[in-house]
Amino acid sequence: ILTACSSKEDTTIRLWTKKGKKLSTLDTKRLRTNSISVSADGRFIAAASITSEVAIFEVCRDKDHVFQKVKPAMILKGRAQVLDVKYGSFPNGFHNVATCLANGDLQLWDTDV
Repeated sequence: ILTACSSKEDTTIRLWTKKGKKLSTLDTKRLRTNSISVSADGRFIAAASITSEVAIFEVCRDKDHVFQKVKPAMILKGRAQVLDVKYGSFPNGFHNVATCLANGDLQLWDTDV
């Protein structure tokens, strides 16, 4: 899955196949999306935003691995006083999410649910 988000006030994420076929557009409903990251297995998408939250979405496929939809999976809420998550990624496959905050702090989240 290829992903893209734009700057400014746009809160959408767009998903395409490797061949350029558009799969989906989803609204993160966060003020601004700073970055997006896809897990190594392509099952999850992390969207870091200007708020203190990172939205995790699940990419749903059928039994033949054909894309079906994207649905919200969980919200990672950081400290309220840190209002800008610059980056979220899946450093070790898909069971953890690492976030980098505007103040330089790093957080590691266990997302194995």
